[in-house]
Amino acid sequence: MNLEDTGKLLAFIAADDNRKVDVFTAQVWQKVLEDVEFEDSLQAVIVHRRERPDTYLNSGHVHTGALAVKADRDKTDAWKRAEARRAERDMFAITQAETPAPPRDPAEMARLKAELRAKIPAGDPSKLHPRRDQWERMRRSGSDAGVLKTHGLRLVVDSAPDAEAS
Repeated sequence: MNLEDTGKLLAFIAADDNRKVDVFTAQVWQKVLEDVEFEDSLQAVIVHRRERPDTYLNSGHVHTGALAVKADRDKTDAWKRAEARRAERDMFAITQAETPAPPRDPAEMARLKAELRAKIPAGDPSKLHPRRDQWERMRRSGSDAGVLKTHGLRLVVDSAPDAEAS
């Protein structure tokens, strides 16, 4: 924690117990708290005030409390990561259990394909390739209109949007 954060922490503490804080106090506390985070220190102050309201708070209490807050957070984060890994592993197992293996018998495969085709509604195949007609016209005409030739490569350039696409 830097000196500015230490000053903020001391101002927070002083608002509760009316202690006198000066630059020297902030510098001393900062040396004690330099290896902990501001948020952890602030949480440690709150915990100290709730659990030991009659004990005068010093920098050592805050340092010990901040380390405990960090350890608790790290333990909680590790637990959450482990839970996520367990859930992912369980979901994979469920997915694998629910997904049947494809049939090896060709007749069974043909039956399943026919069953699937019956479930899929009829559609317009031209919608799968909306620009196929334009490409076919260009190919049949043999025209180089809309085709850029560079280094032996053919690159189709669409100069005018298709009326159907609009």
